[in-house]
Amino acid sequence: MALFKNKLFFLVILLFFKAIIVACFILYSGIELGPDEAQYWTWSKELDWGYYSKPPGIAWQIRLGTFFFGDTVFGVRFGSLILGSLLPLAVFFLARNSHLSDSVAFWAGASMAFSPLGFLATFFAITDVGVVLFWTLGLIPLAIGICKRQTPNYLLLGLLIACGALFKWQIFWLWLLVLLLMTFYSELRSLKIFLGILISLLGLAPSLYWNITHEWATFRHVGSTITGSSSVSNPNPLDFLLAQVALVSPILFVLLLGALMASVKSTRILKMLGGSSLVIIGIHLLLACFKKMQGNWCDYAYSAGFVTLAWYCCEGDKLKWLKLGIVLSLVLSLFVLAMPALMTAFPASLQRTPFRHNSGWEKISSILKQVGYKEHQDFLFASSYQTTSISSFYNSFQKRAYFFNLNGIRKNQFSFWPQMHQREVGRDGYFLLIESGKNPSQILEREAEGYQKKLQPFFENVDNLGIFPLVGTGNQLVKAVLILKCKSYNGNYPEVEIISY
Repeated sequence: MALFKNKLFFLVILLFFKAIIVACFILYSGIELGPDEAQYWTWSKELDWGYYSKPPGIAWQIRLGTFFFGDTVFGVRFGSLILGSLLPLAVFFLARNSHLSDSVAFWAGASMAFSPLGFLATFFAITDVGVVLFWTLGLIPLAIGICKRQTPNYLLLGLLIACGALFKWQIFWLWLLVLLLMTFYSELRSLKIFLGILISLLGLAPSLYWNITHEWATFRHVGSTITGSSSVSNPNPLDFLLAQVALVSPILFVLLLGALMASVKSTRILKMLGGSSLVIIGIHLLLACFKKMQGNWCDYAYSAGFVTLAWYCCEGDKLKWLKLGIVLSLVLSLFVLAMPALMTAFPASLQRTPFRHNSGWEKISSILKQVGYKEHQDFLFASSYQTTSISSFYNSFQKRAYFFNLNGIRKNQFSFWPQMHQREVGRDGYFLLIESGKNPSQILEREAEGYQKKLQPFFENVDNLGIFPLVGTGNQLVKAVLILKCKSYNGNYPEVEIISY
């Protein structure tokens, strides 16, 4: 028991110092909010029971963080810093409740904490953090039941799944995993599972309530994402596999593969942990052969995976490789987080970094002031939810911008809030169009005239105020914004066919 407490205490100390380091990166690395994070922040300013593409958990989480630290980047990400720090502890207790040694539990938690996945979970305000945490916690009742050969606490499991469903409905796949495991573990077969499922459905209640009064938007969006032709036509198995290597780190990923293969020939509990992780990764990789799959879509597989990884290395003679892998992962993660600061002298390199969508936004406020935007009487708008979100957070007054659907793209959360024609008739608006990559200014120059023509029917006059650099200067410009001043909005709006939800 003393050793257990020492291992847990040591892990908590490591997580405390890691949290301090990550907090410093959030504050000083120059990695600004991504479009999705900025969108979730706009949600948090309008608390509701649900939102267009996600359940309400991420908005509630951000609202709590900004309550303590204001509408700042740190305030937005504070919730993930806390939840991401709890995730390795959940992995630790999953290992302990799987009747594995204290050393295995410690190294399992450390592997999660210092993997790129663990760092990203504590850094970005994303929905994955909450769902992975509650998935991990949900595995603990199953592990206890299998180890003791008794019916798991399905009431507790249902409650944990309900909590995870507030972040992402992906958590309900855990019930499918339980049904699959029933084939091999008779102790899981119990009618109590139906009560657990009923309790877990409470996690859907807030979103269900919101969707009833909002065109079933979330359900239609999820259905469109699953069945949409755009996702089917772009298979990416190699990219998906490389994304998994990047999430885990190279050495740890190789060790993990060995651990998963070895676990299926080991004890009952390790077969469950390793087998479930292997099946989840395998199914997602198979799907990537037929449709485009995002690299983070199977991140919940790695909680059980890290437990089998730690067992594989501690029980064999591979602990030194595990330690080397964790050190390499730590160095790699810190280097990646430091890249924006290191590359300030080489802005062109930002095109090839994972944070190209998290830079340059802070200039928007000063640019708007430069072109004459009056925050108390003018309004901002854009033709994409990404630019609308970024414009909302990165203007000096943090006044929410409007989504103006000039191009007939799918609806988004901004489509369900008060529109320009309801609040801004007769006022001047500033339209923002952002382009990044190679030669963004040339692209914006070509698009400027077209957007002026598109906007002219809705305003008295549309003036091109120019193209302004966001990242880089001169020949090394990699991100820029076009600003059009639109005078006296007449209250009309585009009547275009919406592509889908």
